[in-house]
Amino acid sequence: MSRAHKALARLPSIASTCALAAGALFGASLLLLRLWGITPLIVTGSSMEPAIPLGSLVYVAPCTFQELEVGDCVSWQMNESTICTHRVVHIDAATQTLSTKGDANDACDVGTVDAQAVLGKVVLSVPYVGRMLAFISTPYGAGAGLCLLAFLIGITTLSRLARSNNSCMRDSTTI
Repeated sequence: MSRAHKALARLPSIASTCALAAGALFGASLLLLRLWGITPLIVTGSSMEPAIPLGSLVYVAPCTFQELEVGDCVSWQMNESTICTHRVVHIDAATQTLSTKGDANDACDVGTVDAQAVLGKVVLSVPYVGRMLAFISTPYGAGAGLCLLAFLIGITTLSRLARSNNSCMRDSTTI
């Protein structure tokens, strides 16, 4: 068997191992960031485009009101079920409030954001990854993710078994 053929035969195993490792690394990084107090959020609106596209995954680090600056992207709890992420356009230290605006919006947000409502500032934005995470959190997405995981494990296992059988066949002698 030629060297190129051997390398090509290993390609499915290498690809599936890389995909499994990338998934494990991504999951571990989400967990580690949560342990450090950094919160991942999925952007469900387009008001921050083009800086933060719809479907992005943003990482929000806790901060004090004094650490905030005009131009920072902050996330805050608007109500029980809604978190908003917009850019700071004005800081009022006397009232401990912020004025914010979505980059794609023509006008500033109505009202101000109280310092206690601020969850933190955006430290990282990963475009479009939030869409994938949102899909995986649905029943269909979870099923598709499990099927993909089973497929990758199966490909890796079958590829290793085939290599093992080929090795055994080469090592045996015929009489």
